[in-house]
Amino acid sequence: MATPVTRYGSIAGIENVGIRAEALQRFDASQKNAALDGVTAMMNGYFRKKFTLPFLQAGADVHRCANILAAYDLISGRGLSPESKDQNIIDRADAQMKWLEGIAKGVIVPDVTDSSPAAVEGEQSGGPRVISSASRGYSVRGTCYPRGPFQGR
Repeated sequence: MATPVTRYGSIAGIENVGIRAEALQRFDASQKNAALDGVTAMMNGYFRKKFTLPFLQAGADVHRCANILAAYDLISGRGLSPESKDQNIIDRADAQMKWLEGIAKGVIVPDVTDSSPAAVEGEQSGGPRVISSASRGYSVRGTCYPRGPFQGR
């Protein structure tokens, strides 16, 4: 059985997301690890709605998101200025949050394999599925047709 993914992103990943190196140098490994742990917990809140956690496999898209959000978390602790070069990390973090919202809504499917018994890579398995056959004509709700004889007057 595959080892579950317990944390997304990495210290090396935080340092390679396009943030100025000098901005990240003031943070030690324990601070970066804490940021990654916090971001992982937050991301799981979005994933939990559609997938069974923990993931058995998480793709580059998930790790990239965690790295960008962890870098934002670290740098925003010292304060960010939208008028400076900090706008780059603000925009990138906002884009990642929209990506997570899209996952929670079911619009975006990340590259993951969850831990449900029938897990298939890239398919949601944590949420309910509704299967219905075609209308049998007992109701005209949602159509442009008038009520039928069995639907009361």
